[in-house]
Amino acid sequence: MSDPFEAMRIPKEQAAAPSAPQPSSPPVQGRPQAPVQPVPPQARRAAESAQSAPLPGPSDDPFEQMRIRPESTHPGARPGAAQPLGGASDGQSRSLLADVPRLRAYSGSASLGVRILARAIDVVFVSLIAVGLWFLLAYLLKGKLVLDFSVGGYLAFALVFVALNLVYEVLCTQFGGSTIGRSIFKLHVVQYNTGEVMDTNTSIFRQLLPSAALLVPFAGVALAPLTYLSALWDPTRLKRDWTDRLTETTWVRRV
Repeated sequence: MSDPFEAMRIPKEQAAAPSAPQPSSPPVQGRPQAPVQPVPPQARRAAESAQSAPLPGPSDDPFEQMRIRPESTHPGARPGAAQPLGGASDGQSRSLLADVPRLRAYSGSASLGVRILARAIDVVFVSLIAVGLWFLLAYLLKGKLVLDFSVGGYLAFALVFVALNLVYEVLCTQFGGSTIGRSIFKLHVVQYNTGEVMDTNTSIFRQLLPSAALLVPFAGVALAPLTYLSALWDPTRLKRDWTDRLTETTWVRRV
């Protein structure tokens, strides 16, 4: 007699055999995220103000941009910044340093008009001495020395003027600090790099160019003043003439 539950029974072979595991990829689990904490209103406002505030500058000193640094060749350079190569940077550095720190005992550079007036007074003073000395020599030499308009007469008088002017400049600069004309207008000619009064060698060398120009017969009357008027072509505000550039000097006004 057939068993009505035969079809529902599990065979013994199948019940004994273990079921083969099905290959499956392990579930990917992410890192556990920390619970989001609410930001307090005060902390949020502090963060927003910090983001909106301007970044601090290199220095909080309001006079930082006005200071002159020896290691800087430009007014806006910073310490440690790359310096430009070449001789131009050295010249700019000397000009920058000599303009304020080393000449702070003086009120500023002298204007060209005042310098011309001071030089004119000195020339008149030396010329009067030269003419007086010339007549004295002419009297002592019994008419052998005559002041005329020949080349010889011009050169003779020019040599006397150059010698007197050289002695006048050196003595006045070394003992009085300035000539008569410059003293009237409170002017000084000082070393461009140190701001100090010229030494004897600089005073002598400074007179070589105008003296050589004056010794050119007759044309020297125009060439000698041209050496001083050359300050008109100086692009800097110091307005130095050719003699100033050759001797590294500059004109300043005394306080």
